[in-house]
Amino acid sequence: MESIEEILEFKRDHSIVILAHNYQAPEIQAIADFVGDTLCLAVKANDIDCDAIVFCGPDFMVEMTALLNPDKKVVYANPAARCPLAAMCSAEDIEMLREKFPGVPIVGYMNTSVECRAKVDICCGSRNCVDIVRSLSSDQVILIPDENLAAYVQRCVPEKKIISWLGFCAVHERIKGEDIEDLRKLHPNAEVLAHPECIPEVIDLATAVLSTDEMVEHAMSSPSNEFIIVTESELVHRLVNAAPTKMFYTIPKAVCHTQKKITLQDVVRALETLEPEVKLDEQTVIDARRPLERMLALDALRHINSVKSEGLCVSGSLQ
Repeated sequence: MESIEEILEFKRDHSIVILAHNYQAPEIQAIADFVGDTLCLAVKANDIDCDAIVFCGPDFMVEMTALLNPDKKVVYANPAARCPLAAMCSAEDIEMLREKFPGVPIVGYMNTSVECRAKVDICCGSRNCVDIVRSLSSDQVILIPDENLAAYVQRCVPEKKIISWLGFCAVHERIKGEDIEDLRKLHPNAEVLAHPECIPEVIDLATAVLSTDEMVEHAMSSPSNEFIIVTESELVHRLVNAAPTKMFYTIPKAVCHTQKKITLQDVVRALETLEPEVKLDEQTVIDARRPLERMLALDALRHINSVKSEGLCVSGSLQ
């Protein structure tokens, strides 16, 4: 397979679905059935009709998809794409936290390993992290593994004490306030859309703090015509397609080298061989599915309630 058309025909004929994260290269986004942020892809993965799934994203996303589809073959596009943030907290670390803070619920950000996910109480994404933490009855909450995400949640939920872990996303950590200020001088009318994994000084400068899918939604609906995008630079490909009349400015050093390990050749190989497949033991699947399902159930309830409040009807699964 050499052309986009051949790839599309092959996966259609073999009942294979391709999921791709927003940080994937444009040519991979072009062949994906669904492109989105981690939470969006978790929802899609929970409601896919196919025989096999090839996931173009880091290890924790692929394994998340396998947890939600135990009856399907789930394949790594490239198993070497391993997220450094997810590796910053281990299952043993979570056990230590439980001993140190007995009875305090642990929220696991989606960027965690499957072993960690099996130990937490509920998962969250960058889009719903604030709502998930607010939903818990405890006045203390542990949020792992990203300390910058925890700091953002803390400012949004001041009534609770957020206990964080010393992990970080290298892509967002390297973006500094001066990077934003420099772009603002060049584009004074631009809105600044920042990801909640950014450091506090960047959050302070943001017009809005949003997940990557929310950035796309916001750019499409906002009356503004210019946006400074403070996350991994590949998101601009989606933004330009979604809002072609608007201008988007990126931070050149905001590149996720983990996501870029996945190439179009990797995807073709994964489609043709359906290898390497995610292999998880039965107990891990049971334990790690539970916090994911709790998150998805809470999200579905929030979605239904918001639709009802708008006087609309809802049917089918959460989209």
